Parts: sequence; structure tokens; C-alpha cells
Amino acid sequence: MIFEDNLANEIVGSRPSKWIMDKDYARIAMVNGEKVIRFQFIDKPDSKGRQLLDCTVRPKLTTPDKSLLRNFTIEFDFTVSKDAKGTWTLITQRRDDHYGGECSILLEISAETAKNSFYGFRVHWKGNPGGNTYIDYDLSREGWHRLALSYREGVLNIYLDGKNLMNTSNVIPSDLFDLGVYSYNAERFCIRNILICGDEPAKATAATKPPFVPGAVTVFEDKLDSEKAGAAPSKWNLQIGKAEITQFNNENVVMIPQIAELIPAINPSKNFLPDNYTIELDFYAPRNKEGVWTLELYGPNSDIVATKIVWNGGAVTGSKKIMGVEWRTNLGEEQSSIVGFDLSREGWHRFTVSCQQGAVNVYIDGIHLQQAINASKAGWFTLQVVTYEKTGYYLKNVRIAKSN
Repeated sequence: MIFEDNLANEIVGSRPSKWIMDKDYARIAMVNGEKVIRFQFIDKPDSKGRQLLDCTVRPKLTTPDKSLLRNFTIEFDFTVSKDAKGTWTLITQRRDDHYGGECSILLEISAETAKNSFYGFRVHWKGNPGGNTYIDYDLSREGWHRLALSYREGVLNIYLDGKNLMNTSNVIPSDLFDLGVYSYNAERFCIRNILICGDEPAKATAATKPPFVPGAVTVFEDKLDSEKAGAAPSKWNLQIGKAEITQFNNENVVMIPQIAELIPAINPSKNFLPDNYTIELDFYAPRNKEGVWTLELYGPNSDIVATKIVWNGGAVTGSKKIMGVEWRTNLGEEQSSIVGFDLSREGWHRFTVSCQQGAVNVYIDGIHLQQAINASKAGWFTLQVVTYEKTGYYLKNVRIAKSN
């Protein structure tokens, strides 16, 4: 529980102590023998003598940063009246402006009853994809109604009086919650019994960081055994830069003199990765020679990056190298993570990636380094190499496989 207001300790006529309001939009009132929060006019009437209440209030959450938790529920009772023309508005949104300042979830409910007819709810949500819909519900009964909203890992459910009105998925998370009121009949707008709860996803454990298991069905493999020195690698499409076959320690390897971008020559489409897959390759870490490897995984038949993995490739004694992962989740979020790892040993290292049910795990030499949760689907990839000195980086033993 991160917020509760049953109004038991409030004083009638005072401002609700657990809410943030720019002005005195609301007061504690006694209605039918119980305490409620009742909204009121504070502005002067317009030219027609009418007073408009247009306000939002925000609960003082008890979380350290005053934000909703990743998964949350919001519940409260609200009034509907036969002569209260206006709208209740429930808004959740991100604290930052990364999503353009739009609401994550916007729910509008009429505050007026309608005899023998149904009043609509408008729901708008932002996600991957977002949406907008109207829901019919019988609001002919005057009095109190209970609204409940549940959000868990992108799945949104909305309930009214215990009835599930809506279920949708891939909705972006929220940080803030506001309750809005818009009406010329403010005295008819009351709320009570407000409860907000939440939890965070469990932290990654050994169970969520599985050991690397190569896929069983090979999709692409390049052992370089039939290649000729000086030629371009025949199983790769070179997009930029230069790559050629060379002999290194008496074996064929792909040598990138300074910069290259490679795509496996599997088929002309941009959708050769299975839903569940593994990628393996060996890269050589030269002593005190700086450079960067980048694996960019793109959406199927798309040029939008789903997951990007970047790691340093030069061996340096006594210092940590950096691996960064950026990914777009299936909720439409953009997330990133950076971790240090030991690359002090000069020589060959094994880089591997496993994607299972949207969880992308990254390893070097069998050590789990990164995990991208709920990563959006990838269909193809490019391998990019940049060396900061003309020393050459080496690549061999590339394999892509399908996992169960």
C-alpha cells in the first residue's frame, strides 16, 4: 500500500491533508453521516453567471520519489448524480517528457446518470501500440460507484462496480496519478475510500540469469574453412568499410582493418532470426589496442533498432571494459544498462547472445553480463566493428541457431 485515505482523522471543513492541490478545490464534508472529499468552486462566475470547476488533484504517495510503483492498482468511490453535468478524469503519466508529455492512461467517466440508457467511458492509452476506445456502461443508478484500475507489466484492466470493463496489453508504465473534475455542478462531485497499492518486479536472480545454451537448429554458420586469404568473406554482406580473410595463428579469420558493418548473407529479407535464437562469435582482444564491437538487432523487416549491444574489444591489464545494452521493450519503452567486465586477457573471447521469450541475455566467455527484459522482437542484425588504431580486429566461428 502506497496511499490510503479513509478520511477518518480529517476535520470537516478542512482541506484533505493527503492530497496536493494548487488551490482550495476540495474540502472534507459530511454527507449522509460519513466523511467524504467534496469538490467546490473557487473561481468567479463567468459572464453567464456560471462557475466552472476545472481541476486536478494528486495524492501524496508514500514512495521515496512520490511515484507509482511499476505495477499498481488504484481504487476509489465516486458519485454519479442525475443533475451533475460534468466529467471525472483519471490520468496516469510519465514523470519525464520522454513520451512527449502524453498520458499513459486517460479515463473519462460521465458524472451524470442517464435513465434507461448507457453512458460511455472514454479510455486512451499509450503503448506499443496505443489505443483509444469507448465503453458503454449502465450509469442510471444515482449514488456511489467503485472504480478500480489495475496495471501489471503492461496489462491494463479497468473495473466498475466489480465488473471488468476493459483489458488491454503493452501499455507503457506510469509514474504519476491525477484525478480530474470538470463541471458546472461541483457540489455533486465527491470521492471516498481511496486506496493505491503497488509492487516492483522481482530483481534478477540466478534463476532469471540462465547459463548460455546454444540453439539446437543452425540457421547460419561460418567456420571460414573454405575461404581464401585476401578475399572478402563470402557468407557476409559488407555494408560499409572493409573486411577480408587473413591467416592468423595458422587459421582463417575475418580481419577488419579499421571499420566495417556486416550482415549475414542468409537471404535477401530482413527477417532471418527465429522468435527464440542464439548468436555466437569469437572475437580477438589485442593488447592495449582500443576498439568497439556493436551488435544491432532490428525489428522484422524494419530499420528500427530493437536491441543494441556495444562492448569494448581491446585487452587492458588491470582495468574494466564496458558493455552497454539499449533496448526497446514490447511496451514501447526505451531502456539501457551498462556493466563493466574483465577483458585483461589478450586473445580469443567468446561472445554469445540468447533470446528466449523476449528475454535477451548476453555473455562473454560464458559469464552472464547483461539481461534485457521484455525486449521487442528482432528479425535481423548487423555486426559493426570500429578500431581506433590501424591494428585490425579479428572475428571467427559465427553461428546463429534456433532455440526451442
